[in-house]
Amino acid sequence: MVKIRKLTNEDFLRIDKADTEFHSFTHKKINQLSKINPIFGLFWKLFFAPRWIIFSYSQPKIIMKNTNYKIHRFLVKLPNGPFCIRARVPFVYYSLSRIVYLDRARINKHGEKYRKLRGEINKAERNGFKCEIFQNSEAIKVLDEMHQKSGSKNWRDVTRIPDNFDGINLVAIACMNQKLDIVALSAVWLSGTYSFNFYYYATEKKYVRWLLVERLLENMFYRGVLIFHTDNLMDLSVGSYAFQKNLGYETVRLKFR
Repeated sequence: MVKIRKLTNEDFLRIDKADTEFHSFTHKKINQLSKINPIFGLFWKLFFAPRWIIFSYSQPKIIMKNTNYKIHRFLVKLPNGPFCIRARVPFVYYSLSRIVYLDRARINKHGEKYRKLRGEINKAERNGFKCEIFQNSEAIKVLDEMHQKSGSKNWRDVTRIPDNFDGINLVAIACMNQKLDIVALSAVWLSGTYSFNFYYYATEKKYVRWLLVERLLENMFYRGVLIFHTDNLMDLSVGSYAFQKNLGYETVRLKFR
């Protein structure tokens, strides 16, 4: 008989490479849910549901106040199926949020914990990459131009755009090479002390993402942001999770008032 232990972060991660090993029996079963017989799938979903609830409620709870409620309407959620609870129900979607808590210690990046991050940023800068911030109408322009140039990953497919930016800001960060060509873009919605990172696209892979995300985190901190929010834990691949760990992301339950 297989013994089922308590769930961990790693149990939820997507296996997106054939040679990636499963973290546990639970991890294996969760990754098989969309592929196995629906009846067996329902059994395993019911089996894991109580453990998921226990795991979710064991995570730190963060209550966000004075965040413009409209910010939650911008995300165009793309579920894996027409009845995907994770994508459609806010209680589930925000229950395992991946966030960075921004304070002076995080921005300073001192110590062994951030050694790899500092090293990757230094490599990017030595290779001539640098970043620039754009806001609202300028952000829309640079995001549209990147899509028109690349012909892929349209940022408008994953977010709605408000009629005005009253109380909410769109911030985009571009990473450029030595020729000043934009090779990576990321974008966030910002309201009060909360920002949601909803978009990333790059034509250059090496070093760039470390520099771009870190410069975005720094910019958010100096704007007064405390919570920098990105994926739900259940959206992450094994590789993305490892990257996030190096940047200091943690799993929390987000609540909005």
